[in-house]
Amino acid sequence: MRIRKGKPSDAAVLLKLLNADELQSGLDDNDTIYSPEWVNACLTSPNTDLVLVAEEEGQIIGFLIAEIWRKKHFSYLSDIYVRPELRKGGVASALLNKYKAFCNEQDLRFIQCAVLTSNRGMQGWCKAHGFKRGREFYFYGKRL
Repeated sequence: MRIRKGKPSDAAVLLKLLNADELQSGLDDNDTIYSPEWVNACLTSPNTDLVLVAEEEGQIIGFLIAEIWRKKHFSYLSDIYVRPELRKGGVASALLNKYKAFCNEQDLRFIQCAVLTSNRGMQGWCKAHGFKRGREFYFYGKRL
């Protein structure tokens, strides 16, 4: 497995995987929250976003998308995805390790993420990797 920075040519695959996964849900069952514009912006904005891609035999098997807040010295882990058949095989951990190394190099001192209350698998993964659960909050959305 190879971990590399994402590139614009990865956009279509990342978008398809994000919008196909049942855990990556929008505001309702007929909604997707990931647009081509957002994915492309993440891949082409190295000062504010980081995209890491895990590849095996030239195929994307997982990825991580994070926002970088340099002035506040922290990063927000927006999305981490591993193909379902490869989960629990160390791909997400390898992506996290590369992400933490990047954060250390950039003097980012804190990583934050939000996890759906129904996503018990991700909650367990976060706990196993040293993340501490913070205060609970409600997420509100409004379609414009």
